Amino acid sequence: MIRGMATLAGYLALGTAVVSGNVVVPPPSGVGYAPQAVSFEGFPGGVALNDVSCSFGPVSGNWGTITSLGFLDAEMNPVWAGAAAQPFAPVSGQLVLVPAGSVTLTL
Repeated sequence: MIRGMATLAGYLALGTAVVSGNVVVPPPSGVGYAPQAVSFEGFPGGVALNDVSCSFGPVSGNWGTITSLGFLDAEMNPVWAGAAAQPFAPVSGQLVLVPAGSVTLTL
């Protein structure tokens, strides 16, 4: 649990599933995908909100249906994974945007 304000820095990942703990399965094919740098501002009570918007893509090839989000630490170790609010299947050429404040972690 966070005591007072704290900043967590790492990477946000999109995935098609969550396996063994906090690991998200990355999109199966295509290019334009890589985990994106984000930071989270922590608040008392253990809730942290991302304060950096990020974008994935543009999508090339078949990414499949994105169902999960994951947070990786600065060394790319999985820390947290969970379901996306709504699954979606990006299309070729699309830029996938994740606005600041749209992802919360409970630590």
